[in-house]
Amino acid sequence: MLYRYVLDPAFRKSFQNVNRWFTTLINQPQFKAVIGDFQLCDKMAEFDNKKYADLHGQAGKKEKKEKQPKQQKPKQEKKEKPPKDDEEDEEAPRGKEPKDPFMHCPKGNFDMDEFKRTYSNKDTLEVAIPYFWDKFEKDNYSIWFCDYQYTKDLGKIFMTCNLVSGMFQRLDVPGN
Repeated sequence: MLYRYVLDPAFRKSFQNVNRWFTTLINQPQFKAVIGDFQLCDKMAEFDNKKYADLHGQAGKKEKKEKQPKQQKPKQEKKEKPPKDDEEDEEAPRGKEPKDPFMHCPKGNFDMDEFKRTYSNKDTLEVAIPYFWDKFEKDNYSIWFCDYQYTKDLGKIFMTCNLVSGMFQRLDVPGN
């Protein structure tokens, strides 16, 4: 409808690709069978308010509305809320502050960043593993070994990481 009645050649000029697509479509035999010969718009249509009102029957409605006087609705008074005291805001209940579940455990001295640098940058078997066993504090940390039943799910490293992080999220931490 736009190409037939609204979009004149001057307006269509900036939409070259869309125009080419549209003309390709309307020249296809399947389209011609449905829409017949299609003529593109030569002059852009202009909006006529009177014609629109006649077509949609709004001319008669305006006359009826003008004859009936408008009735004023009584205004409802708004209830004013009492002002809040500053003291009430200060005494508002606060949620429980989250507690650290490991607060009761002694703080360890194992430098995990240094171990990570050693593991990443040096030979794993000759340097990183001996470093780990020399510096590991068995009183403050624990080592876990897990045997996963579905080894086909561990084909890529990111899959293993996702499964392990999901396990950590579901661990029941004492004290919670």
